[in-house]
Amino acid sequence: MDSQHPDAVSALEHDHEHLNRLVAHLRESVQQCLRGESEPEELQEQLSDFIGLAQEELVEHFDKEETGLFPFIAEAFDDQADVVEKLERAHDRMCGVLLRLERLVEQPTEVFAEHLDAAVALFARFDANFVQHARDERHLLNSLSERLTAEQRKTIDRMLAEL
Repeated sequence: MDSQHPDAVSALEHDHEHLNRLVAHLRESVQQCLRGESEPEELQEQLSDFIGLAQEELVEHFDKEETGLFPFIAEAFDDQADVVEKLERAHDRMCGVLLRLERLVEQPTEVFAEHLDAAVALFARFDANFVQHARDERHLLNSLSERLTAEQRKTIDRMLAEL
């Protein structure tokens, strides 16, 4: 594929760049709140926005991988089955943390402020899992970009386009 029409594997790599920027922005917002440069209410609002975006973007991203890309990889490259399983477990961990964080964020502002440490800890868990997952997935995608044939790329493109 060309730079104006990237294949599905390249598009998944791009998804991570965008998600990395979102997480980095929120990471800084958490630090500002902890330093007293912003109020817990502001962080609560930013977390709420982030959770909404993450649920849309991450769930769609994870779904494409788990229903299309990962099964294809596991079948075509049996040496990558353990990597695929690890990535799927990371998806589950991140979704679980997001659900728990969402419950805190939905609380009244004063309750959220009382549980700020719990919210920060949950975000830190999400962040650590996300960073590790993105690194593992980037490594997998980079290794695949060297191993996939043109026909395999077209097959992946078709599969993911149908999702």
